Amino acid sequence: MKIRKYIILSLLMLAVMALTACGRTEIRLNEYLTAKVSGANGSGTIGWTLDAETLVQDHRAAFGLNEQDSPKAAADAVRTLTGTFSQSDSLFNGDAVTFAWDSDSICALEQAYKVKLIADSMTVTVSGLPEVQQLDPFGYVTVGYQENGGEVLPLLKPTGDIPFWLDFIVTEQTALHSGDSFTVRIGKTVSGEEMTQEQIADFALNQGYEITRFEKEYQVPKSG
Repeated sequence: MKIRKYIILSLLMLAVMALTACGRTEIRLNEYLTAKVSGANGSGTIGWTLDAETLVQDHRAAFGLNEQDSPKAAADAVRTLTGTFSQSDSLFNGDAVTFAWDSDSICALEQAYKVKLIADSMTVTVSGLPEVQQLDPFGYVTVGYQENGGEVLPLLKPTGDIPFWLDFIVTEQTALHSGDSFTVRIGKTVSGEEMTQEQIADFALNQGYEITRFEKEYQVPKSG
């Protein structure tokens, strides 16, 4: 009797699954998924993009779209799909990382449209990351001096061949004179906010460079 109940229950579950999938269009998400690595070997990062527009255009009927309908709303809904890599930073060439879709976002989209999303995990082997190059920023700046009434003003001029833009800042706030020493540090501002030294180091690593020093001492030439 128990075996019979078990068989009946199993058949009911299969029937429910069949009814749920009935009339739904299967879409293999990984066909529209692109992974992109950046940075340098040992400090690489990986991200992903989903081509929502093409996915919707390829399955317009499943999203309830006629020929004249705009796919924007459906594409925006597809963009709510989320997922994560098993590791997304500090990557080396040869590392294998796995992308997994978030099941809750999958279910939400399937409830909103007549689609059955095939959301297999995807493994990516990291490759193509360049080796980290050492960078001394002060090899990309020239220092001149302008004298005015016995006071000296350092003039810093970055060269145009620096791999990425950095600011060069004189730390001393007092007037300088002949023979005085002063310190220049590097800085970088993003969206009006100055980055910390650690943030600058991380930014450089993502560009494939390791900064060898963040400040340098100079001396005003002695007059006479």
